[in-house]
Order: sequence, then structure tokens, then C-alpha cells
Amino acid sequence: MAVNSFTIGANDTAPEIIAILLYGFTVLPACLVAIRFPRPSGVWLLFVSLVACLGFVYQTFSSTRPPDESHGSFLRGSISILVVACIPAAIGGCLLRFGLDRTQRPAA
Repeated sequence: MAVNSFTIGANDTAPEIIAILLYGFTVLPACLVAIRFPRPSGVWLLFVSLVACLGFVYQTFSSTRPPDESHGSFLRGSISILVVACIPAAIGGCLLRFGLDRTQRPAA
């Protein structure tokens, strides 16, 4: 996964390039913004995770050739990529679930 993140070439599809750019450049800033605004950051991280999943699976689907390779190689490639792409979804879900609402802050 790390090698794919740093090499964008002619064999990459547009959805994968968008997924790489969103995943690579917005996860850390969204986590930093989550310190002050947890809910919008959680929604953004869920969106980034969805786009990353779609882009990475689309690239895996377009790069495998069904006559040459079995479905097992497609599933193995997809599962490892989906695990990596779902990390922002886990963070975003925690932010949405446990984020403090502005009206429920304890009195200082």
C-alpha cells in the first residue's frame, strides 16, 4: 500500500488518484481540526474512507485480468486495501459517537 501511495503512473485510474490524494492529504488535517470541531471532522473522515474504498477497489478491479488470475487474488488484494481504507472511518465513527456537543460541555 505504501508503494502505491507514492507512485502515480499511467496504469492508475482517476478514482484511485483521487482516493490517494484525499487519503494522503486530508486525514492528518482532519484529525487536527477534530480537536476543536469533532463532528465535521468525523463526517469528513467517513467521506474520505468511502472515496478511498471505492477508488482502491476500482483500481484493483481494473488491474486484475479475470482470464489470467483467479478471484482469490482479487479478494486478497481488495481485503488488505479495504482494511487500510477503513482506518479513517473508524476514527470518524469515534469522533461522531464520542464528540462533545457544544451544549453539553461541563461548566468550568
